Amino acid sequence: MLGSLKNRVLEGGKQLKSTLEEHGADMNQRIQKNININSASERLTAVAAAATNVVTTVAKSAATPPTSNVPLGSKEPDDVAGGPFFASFVHRQQQVLVGHTALVQSGETLSEVFSKTRRRVTAEAQSAMYLQHNFQNITQIRDDIRSIRNSIESLVVLFEEVEQLLMTKTEEHIVVQNAQYALEQQTELERYEHDALVQKQMRLHQKHQERQRALGDAFAKDLQTYQSILTYQGQVPMLGSTEKREPLVPLEAIDIAIEPDTDLDAFYKEDERNSLTTDDDAVNLLRGVAGEEETKDVPPDAVDEEDAENKDDSEADEAIIAGTMDDDEMPELPSEVPTLRLESDGSGSDDDDDE
Repeated sequence: MLGSLKNRVLEGGKQLKSTLEEHGADMNQRIQKNININSASERLTAVAAAATNVVTTVAKSAATPPTSNVPLGSKEPDDVAGGPFFASFVHRQQQVLVGHTALVQSGETLSEVFSKTRRRVTAEAQSAMYLQHNFQNITQIRDDIRSIRNSIESLVVLFEEVEQLLMTKTEEHIVVQNAQYALEQQTELERYEHDALVQKQMRLHQKHQERQRALGDAFAKDLQTYQSILTYQGQVPMLGSTEKREPLVPLEAIDIAIEPDTDLDAFYKEDERNSLTTDDDAVNLLRGVAGEEETKDVPPDAVDEEDAENKDDSEADEAIIAGTMDDDEMPELPSEVPTLRLESDGSGSDDDDDE
């Protein structure tokens, strides 16, 4: 669309330029013709002015009366021979001079009128001749001006269409840029939330492992204490011994005073409660923030299995502490769990003898 509009604008500009060049050439020719006509008119005006000057000079010379230096005497015309004729001749000559002066003046007035009329007629003739000779050119100029005006109007319409198209494209580009920026911000926010969630899960997992390790250490210490007591009473062999086991006597049959540790029991229960709470919070957070894709990474079955295992471990710990678990249900201790061996020394034998 932009390419076609650009081509149309370029073609219109070229046509307008060629038309203006043609009109410029025509106007130069017409100006040259006007200059020629004006020079001819000026020459005619100069000839008329020269003729007018000549006529004026002749009229002035004719109007001037001849001066006679010859004295006429002091006699009357009737007293001189031929006086009446001479007197009538002078009177007649004066009348002729007056008539000639009036005729010259009327001729000058008529010459001025003729000059004005000639100039006016010449101007009208020049205008008529100019219109007659340049009628086609004037018509062509008028048509060319009309076509130029139409071309300019079409160019204005094209420019308006181009401006509207550019505004539309600009708005679309701005909308796309805003959408991309919003998408990038959303992706960055989701990535940040995911990283924060992963870090939180890692911290929770590390804390849970530390608590499990602490529970394992406490449980191993309790088992070591329990085994040490039984070994000291001589009813259970040491771990790792190859001797044949003797039938075990239940703990209730042993007449010893063992009181449960309230602090240890509270520690177990608090750890169990905290582990269940943190696991539930982690699962809910994963389901609410990360969506379906992130909740697939932590299935509820795994969380339930882990809760069940933690619950079984806590129940087993309580059963071991209370002494209600059978020997068959006793969990196997790892080989790396340290055991206490009571070394018999002199003081110990003395105590046994005293008892």
